[in-house]
Amino acid sequence: MLRGAALAFDGQGIWWTDGDSRYAGLIPWTEIAAVGVGTYRDPRSTSSSKLDAWLEVYLKDPAPQPAPELSHHFFEVVSPAPHLGGHCYRFQLVHDGSAQAVEQAAARWNPALWHGTWDHAHRPRSARH
Repeated sequence: MLRGAALAFDGQGIWWTDGDSRYAGLIPWTEIAAVGVGTYRDPRSTSSSKLDAWLEVYLKDPAPQPAPELSHHFFEVVSPAPHLGGHCYRFQLVHDGSAQAVEQAAARWNPALWHGTWDHAHRPRSARH
């Protein structure tokens, strides 16, 4: 049995599990427009180094409907690029080195979709309203 949430990359796409070995959600490469790391620094934070980082997965569909098992990871965002929509899957990267590991995995499995790191000026909000 797995413990804790985990991301994995393979030839099919990007997988996420909440730690339950009976469950995993897949976002297929064929549906993905871009992958990157989005960051947000809360202006109310007293720590100048407090930076939230997220794996962000943008879909090709201009009006995407999230997979039910991944809907709680689907957010409305200000797009970091004109060709990307205003919604994406977001998975928090909590460990030091996670952003670099995500970049290496994306470069290994589908380098054309890696779009780097971008900063968000506004906190993204859940698209489940």
